[in-house]
Order: sequence, then C-alpha cells, then structure tokens
Amino acid sequence: MKQETVQGIVEEWQEAAIEALVCYSAPSHRTTTVWAAGLSLMKLPPAEPALHPAERVCEALRRAVNREVYGTIEDTMAAVDRELTSVTESHLRIRRLVGCAWIGDTFNQLPQQCTAPS
Repeated sequence: MKQETVQGIVEEWQEAAIEALVCYSAPSHRTTTVWAAGLSLMKLPPAEPALHPAERVCEALRRAVNREVYGTIEDTMAAVDRELTSVTESHLRIRRLVGCAWIGDTFNQLPQQCTAPS
C-alpha cells in the first residue's frame, strides 16, 4: 500500500475517533504515519494457521471424520455434516475452538475505553 493511501486512511481513522488498530507485520502497518497517529496498536502474532478460527474448526472436523473409512462421498459428507452440527450446537465447544486467549489478553491491555466486551 502506498504511503499516500496509508496517510489518507489514518486521517479518516482520526476523524472517526478510532483509538486502536489491530495490525500485523505488513509494511503499511509499520509506517511512521501509522505509528505517529497515536493509536493503541494491537499487534497480531506472525501468521499461524492454528490461530485462525476457521482452520481450527476444519482441524476438529478432520480429526472427527478421519477416524473412519467411508464407502461413498455421500457418507463422508454426512459424517462431516453430523460433526459440524455437533460443533454448532455447543457454545462451549465453539468457544474452545475459536476463542484465542491472546485476543482477550491484548484487548485488556488497551486503554479502558477500548476493552473487550464481557
């Protein structure tokens, strides 16, 4: 992303009174314009598929479904559907799969008006 584009975006954030930015190691997130804006910065860890919620759900599906050999693709799809239904019916299971403690911890370190909802 070009410096001019980043500058325009940061100005829009400032006008909108945005106080925090979730960022990672993209070059545009490391510019002096972004750092000088005075935003609280929540740095994401390096790209890690294990932290991506969809990847965690897919891995749980694979573990559950790959325990058997299915006779047809339809049988396999039915097994995936059953497991996915099981996952979506349990709020606790969803929370375990997609809830990353580092997200809440980082939010709790931001200024008071930016804390994560309870």
